[in-house]
Amino acid sequence: WQAKLGGTAPIWEQTGVIGVSDKIFNDTISVSKSSKLMQDEGFRKALGEALIEIGKTEEGLKILKTIGHKGYDWARASDYDSERKIQKELK
Repeated sequence: WQAKLGGTAPIWEQTGVIGVSDKIFNDTISVSKSSKLMQDEGFRKALGEALIEIGKTEEGLKILKTIGHKGYDWARASDYDSERKIQKELK
């Protein structure tokens, strides 16, 4: 903030809230639709279920904590509607 954009104080002191949205999903595990392996719906489902199960164990949560994650769940495209709305309003 200060070095690259010329801020003269910490960013939290020089900026303000312009709006509040529903939760924003900032970390995802995504797969390529063009990957032959990922085109297999059974594999995608098994991978997703395995990652969700990791987050349900004490040991798994300990590992996920190192990257700031608290577990996983399935997402739907509609989960990102509020983010899309904000992005549209910012343009």
